[in-house]
Amino acid sequence: MLQRIALVFFLVVATARAQSLPSSATQPAAPKYLAHLVTMSPGQLVFERFGHNALFITDLTQSPAATVAYDFGNFDFNESDFLRRFVFGEMRYWAAEKDAGELLYGYLADNRQVFRQELNLTDEQVQQLWINLRENIRDENRFYLYDYYRDNCSTRLRDHIDRVVGGQIAGQLKLKPAAHTYRWHTRVGMDNDRSVRAGIEFAASGDTDTPITHWDDTFLPEQLRQHLGEMTLRSPAGQTVPLVRRSGAMNNAVKEASFVRLPDEPGNPLWWFALCGALVGAGLAACGALASRSTLGRWLAAVAWGGWGLFAGLGGTLLVFMWFFTRHVSTHRNENLLQLSPMALLLVVMGPMAAFGYGLQPARWVARILVALCMVGVALKVLPGWHQDNIAIVAFALVAQAGLLAGLLMRLPVVKQKLQDKELT
Repeated sequence: MLQRIALVFFLVVATARAQSLPSSATQPAAPKYLAHLVTMSPGQLVFERFGHNALFITDLTQSPAATVAYDFGNFDFNESDFLRRFVFGEMRYWAAEKDAGELLYGYLADNRQVFRQELNLTDEQVQQLWINLRENIRDENRFYLYDYYRDNCSTRLRDHIDRVVGGQIAGQLKLKPAAHTYRWHTRVGMDNDRSVRAGIEFAASGDTDTPITHWDDTFLPEQLRQHLGEMTLRSPAGQTVPLVRRSGAMNNAVKEASFVRLPDEPGNPLWWFALCGALVGAGLAACGALASRSTLGRWLAAVAWGGWGLFAGLGGTLLVFMWFFTRHVSTHRNENLLQLSPMALLLVVMGPMAAFGYGLQPARWVARILVALCMVGVALKVLPGWHQDNIAIVAFALVAQAGLLAGLLMRLPVVKQKLQDKELT
């Protein structure tokens, strides 16, 4: 309790002290209200890897001064329909007013770095911001459908601040192209977890590779913090002023070495996707030679070829489902459908049959079509509009599908197999 009180005291006093001096002819009156954007650094868990933020409103007219926090990043794993909403891209988040001390204490106790930025707003603007935030937390308004890139806890705060400054933030940030794409930022956040990153590389469509602006990349709390810290505004009095009056880290010296740090650049996924594809392809190809030599080899080929058909086919089916039946906009029109096609499901049956020497020609034609689809995906890169950054998936799928075709071509038909078996005996 004492620590929570100390945190609120630090926040209020540190930011209000310079403003509480008596007014004079050259010095404006001390403010009655303060607004802070508070940004938390990334955490260890997957959903914490991109950081978080909240808006703090301080009422200096009260004694002692009171601070409340507005947080738009609330969700509940235990909701009865949580899994369904997650699958269909209908994640329900909500806005909430929270005790500022408890909110800060939770992040500081978790060793998350916390930055505060006092917004250079007039009392009237802060009051309007507060009114808007309180309206937003009403039961009929507080829920919203979460979109990772376009409507999240950070973009909601950005929009509230922009509204009270007359759209000046949007007017500036939308004119500045960002240095990186949604996919690039996602790769940075997921750089330490290859399994999650592999899933995102596969599921994220070209929507995440289109050029974006500084307005767009404020979906990340850290980007919003940086951009607002560099901005100037035209005040209601007609003066040009910085948007952030003052800022600072609240716990910069506390366990600094153990803060979660994101890399400056994401690792290149191409080499490990290509390596996995080469291993899978070599295995699928080797099964063709083994199946022509022994019963054990035929069983291995049956499992491998049928298993690859199940893996690739379900992967393609998942992409179709996400495109046509979910609100996951960033998975729609995914070029990876050419790399892992639902057609591969035919191999669940045809693969084991081919392993034992039956129906080889139909299975080979399916494999040829799968390889051709991969090549079409490569060829389309020269056309406008086909800009998806999926070279890593192409490298994995193309080599693996080629290995499957090679294995099927090496597999002997039943008649030749029987002749070979007689020669061996």
